[in-house]
Formats: sequence, structure tokens, C-alpha cells
Amino acid sequence: MDNTSQSDRSPEREGDDDFISTLIRNAGPLEEPPSAHYEAVLAATGAAWQRKVRRRRLNRLVFAMAASALVAAALFGLNTTRHDPAPMRVARADIVLGEVEVGHGGDSRWAPLSSSGGELSRGSRLRSGPDGAAGLLLGDDLSLRLAADTELLIEDLDRIRLFTGAVYVDTGSDAGAESRIEIVTPAGRVWDVGTQFEVRYLTDALTLRVREGRVILEREDEQSHGLAGQQIDVDSLGRVTRTAVDTYSPEWQWVQAVAPAPYAHDLTVRELLEWVARETGRSIQFAEPGLATRTSRTVLHGNPHRLRPMEALAVMLATTDLDYTIVGEGEILVSGGSR
Repeated sequence: MDNTSQSDRSPEREGDDDFISTLIRNAGPLEEPPSAHYEAVLAATGAAWQRKVRRRRLNRLVFAMAASALVAAALFGLNTTRHDPAPMRVARADIVLGEVEVGHGGDSRWAPLSSSGGELSRGSRLRSGPDGAAGLLLGDDLSLRLAADTELLIEDLDRIRLFTGAVYVDTGSDAGAESRIEIVTPAGRVWDVGTQFEVRYLTDALTLRVREGRVILEREDEQSHGLAGQQIDVDSLGRVTRTAVDTYSPEWQWVQAVAPAPYAHDLTVRELLEWVARETGRSIQFAEPGLATRTSRTVLHGNPHRLRPMEALAVMLATTDLDYTIVGEGEILVSGGSR
């Protein structure tokens, strides 16, 4: 039934309908296409449909694989963030005497510190007993030594927190003007300007001894500079006093027991003498002209490791025709010897 009203029909619309009716009558009845054409069209249509289905399945597979990879990556990320990476080594134990223990991070357990492969990382905590002492190497060449009854925390390669006891630092004879280490105590913090020094903190009192170079002591907003041969004492009330201390005085004796020995394979007598002089605070003098050149050419056999400096000097020079004597406590006089 035609729902279009008579008034809605326009002359243009009636002309279009007559034209379409004429085309249909002239076309005649439709012929059925040959079966071969039908089969070809059907096959092409089926193939196209199958390709589309396969494409959808492939897209779903790729999407599923990508989603799986994202999930695996997320799980791996969670796993790696859950487990902290191995801590970086900042120091190693070179010499350990008596009772010295090490703890790590928040672990309340303590274990004996070994001088053979005793590696220390950031957050390592050390404590020595009444008969204990240790020599550590921070980085490649900075020597840090613990006295008896000392407890400290290695916060970083260049920062040590001293809770109690005493530490000795040797930054190297050729150290530059920049600080290489900072010692933090409850009474103030100390940093070096290329030097040898000792920091001792006991019952709210701080003692700073400078053997070589220069050291800066900072307490709140006040700074004190210590030079070679000076001792600065700060008592529990914050009062500061300065005294003189010899580089070879008995106060330095304990650091020689845990001093790192020179490791040169072809150690010369001159290198041995320079090491002994640095560790004992004594100067080297030669009794004869040309003896200094001779000591530079004389190669020693063996290694003074585990020997105190003066012990090493006696043992190693015994294999040569050189000899030495102590003059006035602060001088080592080397001679040609009687052999």
C-alpha cells in the first residue's frame, strides 16, 4: 500500500517512476548466471572470508603475546624492585688484629672481620674489642685504621661515622687540595686537605691530631684548622685547646701495627725507606754521598707485609750491605754498613 498521499506526488516524481518502469520492461526477465561463474564467485568470496578470519586470529594472537610480554615485564620489574641490587664494595680489610667484627645495614648480627677478602660495602658497621685493630683500604689507596674499642659506620667511600674510639687516616703523600674523606662524630665533623690525621671520640670529648697536611674541624657554625704537628682537644663543654705533637711521638705507635705495606714486586731500598719514614714520622738521612742513588738502584727480595715498619726495615736491610741507626728519635741514618 502506497502511504504517499496524492498531494505529495509532484510531476517530477511521476516522470521518474515512468522512466524506471520502462527500463524494467525493456530489460526482460533476468537470466540465471552460469554455474561456473557462480562457483568462481563463491570460491572467491569464501577465500576472502577465510583470509579475514585468519587475519583476526593473527591479530588476536599478536595482541595476546604483547599482553603477555607486558605482564611479564611488569612482574620482572616488581621482582627487581623487591630485591635490592648487590651493594657496591667501597673498602676491604687489609690487616685485622685481635677481635674485630662487622655488621651490615639493620642486621643486628655481628661476624668476625677477615683480612683475607674481607670486603665492605656502604652501610657496613665495624667494632673492635680491647685487643682489636684493623687496617682498611678505601677505594684503591686511602688507608683507614681502627684502634681498639672503636665502633664506626662506613656511610660511603668518603664518609665515616665514628661512634666511639679512634681512627687514623692516610690519604696519600701526593694527595691534592681537595678533601678525600670526612669523619663525622657527635662532637663535630672533620675533613682533610691531603694529609695524615687521627680522630678520637670518647665520652663527649674529641681529639684531633694532625701528622701531615691540614685538617678542618667543624662544630656547629665554628671551624678550626689543624696543621701538621698540632693536636686539638674539644672537651664535653665545647672548650678548645691546642698543643704540639711530634710526628714520631708514642701517640702514633698503634697505627704502625695495621699499616698497609708497599706491594711493589721489585721494591727498592729507597721505596722501603720512604714507606718507613711515612709510617713512623721520622726523616731519612744518608751518612755518605751517593748513598741515596745507590738505595734507588738496590732491589729487595721478599715483601714486608705483616711486619711493622721498623721490623721490616731491619729484616729487609739484613739482606743488603746497608745499615741504619736511630738518631734523636726523629731521624733514621742510613750507612753503607760493615758487611
